[in-house]
Order: sequence, then structure tokens, then C-alpha cells
Amino acid sequence: SVTSEAAVAVNFLKEASPLSSIHDVYAHLHGAQKCFPDILTVLQIAMTIGITTASAERSFSSLRRLKSYLRSTMSQERLNHLSLLHIERDLSTKLWDCLDEVVIKFADSHKNSRVLLR
Repeated sequence: SVTSEAAVAVNFLKEASPLSSIHDVYAHLHGAQKCFPDILTVLQIAMTIGITTASAERSFSSLRRLKSYLRSTMSQERLNHLSLLHIERDLSTKLWDCLDEVVIKFADSHKNSRVLLR
């Protein structure tokens, strides 16, 4: 059961060097995977829950900021793209910083393409 595994895991972890995070605890217990399968499952769930809820909260607050008159007149597809750019603005900023490199790679891979200006 989980409670008996937890009791053994606590004693097992006391003998280990100081563990500062849940990832350290998981890595240490993963070496004895057959002894602590339920505890490892609980740790995996605990490590993923924080990330998923933080990401969802960030998305909702971003959509609240994007909501305006212009939002109500644009298509859903455009809103999805703009909100994704806003939510992941750290990645889009990095992409903007290396824009020349991206354009050169695209041009090299599509030598026979033509750009149509409308």
C-alpha cells in the first residue's frame, strides 16, 4: 500500500544526502523503482500538476488582457494565434532575436519558392 511504501521511503531518504527538490527525491527513489512504484507514481503526478495549472492560469489571464473591441471583431483563428504569441512571448522574443537566421534557413530550404505579394 502507499502508506507502507511511504514509511519505508522516508527511512530510505533519511540515509541519502540532502535532497533539495521533488526532482531530487524522485531521482533518488527511481533507483529503487521496484520497491516504491506507488510513491513514484504519486511523485510524477505531483511534478506535473504544478506546471499544468500554472500554464492554464497564465492563459486565462492573458485572454482577459487581450479581450477588447478589436478582439470581438476578429476571427477565432486569429485570436488563437495572437493569444498563443502573447502567452508564449518568451519564445517569440527569442525567435524575433534570431529572425535573420530563420529567414536564411527558410530561404536555403525553399530555393525554388517565390514570394507573392498581395
